Amino acid sequence: MPPQSAIYRSRAQQEVAACLARTHGVMPGSGELEMPLLSSLRNTGLAGLGVAALAGQPAGAQAPAGSPPSPARLAQEQLLLRLPAGQPLDRYLEQLRSEFFNLDADSDGKLTPRDVELHALMETAQARSVAWMSVLRYDLDGDGFVTEDEVRRSAAYESRWSRAQSMIGKSPLGSGEEAVQRAVTTIMALDTNKDGKVSLAEAAKFNEASQRQASALNGFAAKTRLALALEAATSGELSRAGYEAAGETLFRAVDTDHDGNVSQQELMEFRRAPMPPSIDPEAAQRRQFEQAELARKRQIAIDAERAACGMPPVSEKAKVVLLGAYQTESLSSVTIGQQDTEVYAGRINVEPGKDPLYLVIASFSPTIWQFGGAVERIERVVVTSSSNGRSGSDPKQGPVAGVTGIARDRVSFLGRSNCMRYFDETPSSGSLLAVGAVKAAVGGLQMSSRPSTRSPPSTFPRERSTWSEGDRGAVS
Repeated sequence: MPPQSAIYRSRAQQEVAACLARTHGVMPGSGELEMPLLSSLRNTGLAGLGVAALAGQPAGAQAPAGSPPSPARLAQEQLLLRLPAGQPLDRYLEQLRSEFFNLDADSDGKLTPRDVELHALMETAQARSVAWMSVLRYDLDGDGFVTEDEVRRSAAYESRWSRAQSMIGKSPLGSGEEAVQRAVTTIMALDTNKDGKVSLAEAAKFNEASQRQASALNGFAAKTRLALALEAATSGELSRAGYEAAGETLFRAVDTDHDGNVSQQELMEFRRAPMPPSIDPEAAQRRQFEQAELARKRQIAIDAERAACGMPPVSEKAKVVLLGAYQTESLSSVTIGQQDTEVYAGRINVEPGKDPLYLVIASFSPTIWQFGGAVERIERVVVTSSSNGRSGSDPKQGPVAGVTGIARDRVSFLGRSNCMRYFDETPSSGSLLAVGAVKAAVGGLQMSSRPSTRSPPSTFPRERSTWSEGDRGAVS
């Protein structure tokens, strides 16, 4: 009987799976590895893309039989996966930016082989923890080993519903016993030293081949390795500007009618077309020149984006305080921005003290912050809002916010509404991202944060509260 995977695969799907399997060093026809391969392809959308690329190409455009696609071709297909029909260029570049941040494992602003190594290390650790959880759930006595008796008892417990269904004729007789024996066979096969128990080291091998296969096809290490195969990568490095330039080059190649959007027809025609010969030096030089020019323009845009999100420097003695709120409890009697914008008002009272304060406030709703008390302590107030008012949350527009009670030269507004996320609880992903944004802008300072869903009037600094301040050091 053929493997289960062969029953459900078309000829084209088998060709794609075989082609990608050869690329990643795993041959098809190896039993348990075939289904995980197709599953991984299906999960990433690469199966359908590969089928379209191979089945839709003219005969002369296909790679010679038995030869895997080049890394450049696979890298291009990875970029194509982020390009659905109907998407404009700016949205596509936004997706590539997010993808780049995920691939940049060490967050140094560029992709290098070090990122591949770090992703591989983390993926190996994650696969090991998944294997341990899958096996050690049978460790009933918690001694770190799994015996056949423990597997039988656990599997029998888990299959009690199947046994009950068999007794009333709603499932085949013996289905529960079959499930128990299958679990015993699978788990105890890991006992390579035949001492009658599965150790942690042996448990780590559970489903190892399939995990390796999935990581090779869909892991960040594999994706980063493919990104480094793009022509935009130089000297083993790829900048964000270069990655986005490669994507923009691809977008413009697909968008044949130059209307700024990619249609389903344009995608299909692009995938049917043969790849330009990689051995053509003039074509390669022309592509590299075009991508270098696009990368230069993208870098200018990235630098402008960073400048818009920049914050003034912090003095040596200043304490940094971060306040997050969704919105305050009071509506303002005046408006800013558009006349129909709903603007809130928040009151902050500064207690006397000797140290200057550098306050960063991130809210969701447009807010005017009213300061009172020892305002001479305020060295700088930096404010932002995620919402632009009635227009929503357009990141290209600045935040809608205001400050009263502080001299104008000590107030700064972030240039884009997406420079920093608001947060209303801590710890949370929002608060961590906000702290990271402030740390990146003003340096390695210890920060205090106060979250609020509907922020009441605030007095700070407070003892024994989230306003407590710290000296220079690690971010809390």
